[in-house]
Amino acid sequence: MQDKTPAFQKPGGRLKEPLRPELTSVAYPVPDERIEPVLAAVHRFDKAHVVMLAEAGVIAEADAAKMLQALLELDRDPDGPVAARLRIGGGNHSGEKFLTARLGEAVAGRIHAGRSSGDITATANRITQQRAVARTLGHLLELRRTLGALARRERDTLLMGYSHLQHALPTTFGHYWLSCQEALARDATRLIELYHRFDFCPAGAAVLTGSRFALRPQRTAELLGFSRAFTNSRDATWSADCYLEAFSALAVLLNDCGRMAEDLLLWASAELGFVELADGFCITSSILPQKKNPIALEHIRGVSSLAAGRLGAALAGFRAITDSIVIDRYLFTSELWRTFADADGALVLLTAVLKDLKIHRERAAGAFRGSWYWASDLAAALVLEYGLPWRTAQLSVSTLVRTIEDAARAPETVKEVDVEAAVREHAGIGLALREGFVDAVRDPGAIVRSRVVSGGPAPEDLEAQLEAADAALRADGEALAAIVKRHESADRTLDRCVAERVGA
Repeated sequence: MQDKTPAFQKPGGRLKEPLRPELTSVAYPVPDERIEPVLAAVHRFDKAHVVMLAEAGVIAEADAAKMLQALLELDRDPDGPVAARLRIGGGNHSGEKFLTARLGEAVAGRIHAGRSSGDITATANRITQQRAVARTLGHLLELRRTLGALARRERDTLLMGYSHLQHALPTTFGHYWLSCQEALARDATRLIELYHRFDFCPAGAAVLTGSRFALRPQRTAELLGFSRAFTNSRDATWSADCYLEAFSALAVLLNDCGRMAEDLLLWASAELGFVELADGFCITSSILPQKKNPIALEHIRGVSSLAAGRLGAALAGFRAITDSIVIDRYLFTSELWRTFADADGALVLLTAVLKDLKIHRERAAGAFRGSWYWASDLAAALVLEYGLPWRTAQLSVSTLVRTIEDAARAPETVKEVDVEAAVREHAGIGLALREGFVDAVRDPGAIVRSRVVSGGPAPEDLEAQLEAADAALRADGEALAAIVKRHESADRTLDRCVAERVGA
C-alpha cells in the first residue's frame, strides 16, 4: 500500500517511529474525502508560490522552471491534478512530495521556503471558499430571476394569507413570490459582503509571524485572484470567523429556501391543492398507488436543517485555543464544503421546481369561501365610515364572528343588521349601516387593491416592488460578473507566468 505520509513526517527526524495505523486510518494524513475539495486550490497555490519565489529572487529561476514543469505534469494527468495528488498522498504537501520524487530534495526542497502547513491550509481554504461563494451566488441569482418571473405572471392571482395557519387576509401569489425575493436578495448581499470581507490572501503568513524570507505576499495574492494580502500574519493563519460567517450565511440562505419549501409543501397538500409539482420532482409509494410525494421540497427542507446543525457544530468546534486548530479545521471545513454543495443543489432544485410549478388558481380562490378573511377590513370600514374607535370596531367584529359561528351560519350570510347588533352588544352604540356596506368589504380583490401602503399587494405598489427587485438583481449580477472576471484574469496571469518560466 502506498505511503501517503508527507515527507516531513517521516521517522528519523523529530519523531522516532512512523505514524500508527490507528491515527492514519481516521485523522492524519487527512482523509481523502476531507482534503479533496481544496486540492485544486493547493495546486494553484503551489504554482503561484514558485512564481513569486522566483520573482522575489528567493529561489533560482532554473529551479523554479524545473518545479513548474513538473507541476504541469499533474495538470496533464488523465484524471486531472486533484486525482493525481490524491494518489501521491501528503495532503496539502502532495506537491512537494511529488516534486521530491521527480527532482530530488535539492530542488524540490526549495518550494516550502516561507511557507507552513498553516498558511497553505488557510490559503487553500480561502481560495476554495471564495470560488464557492461565487458559484452559490450564481445559483441564487437564477432563483431570484425565476421568482421575479413568477411574481409578474401571478401578480393578480388571489392567495389566502395565513397567520398561525389560520385564515388572515387576502393577498396574491405575486406578493408572496416577491416576499421570497426580498429575503433572497438579503442572502445575496450577505454572500457578496462575505466575499469582499475575506478577500485577502493568507499566503506568506506561515504559521504565526511570517518568515525572514523576502516574500512578496501581494504578488501571490494577485496571482491567486485576491484583491489584497493579509494585514496581520497571526490573524491570517488562525482566524476562524471566515468559516463561521460562511456557515452562517449558508444556514440563513438554506433556511429561507426551507421555509419556501414548507409553504409549497402545505399548498401542495391534498387538503389545499393550491400548487402542483411536475411529476419529475415527485415520487410515488411502494404501497399506496395514489401517492404523488413532493420529495424535492422535502430534500430542500432537510438540507436546511443540516446547515443549521453544522453552524452550531462549527461555533462549538472553533471555540478552541486559537493556535491549536489544525487537523480539527479539516473536520469543520469539510462540512463547510458539503454545506456549499447542499446550498448549490437546493438552489438549482428549487429553481427547477418553480419554473414548472402549476398553480391551481380556482383551488386557491376556493379558500375564500366560508372564510372570515374580511373581518379586519370590516372593522376598518366601521372606523373609516362611521367613526368608531379601532378597538371598539375590532371587538365588535369579534363579537359578530362569535355570534355567527355559534349560530352555525356561514360568513357569507352576514348582513348589515348582524353587524349593527354586534356593535350594540359590545359597545351599546346604535348604528344604521348603509345597504351594501358588508358586501363592499367582502370582496377579496377589493381588499387587495385597497392595500396602497408601500410594500402591499395592490397592483401599482407591486409594480414598484418588481422594478426594485429587478434593479437589485442587476446590481448583484454586476457584482458577481466582476468577481468572476477577476478570477479568470488571475488564472490567465498565473498560467502565463508559469508558461514563460518553462518555455512553453
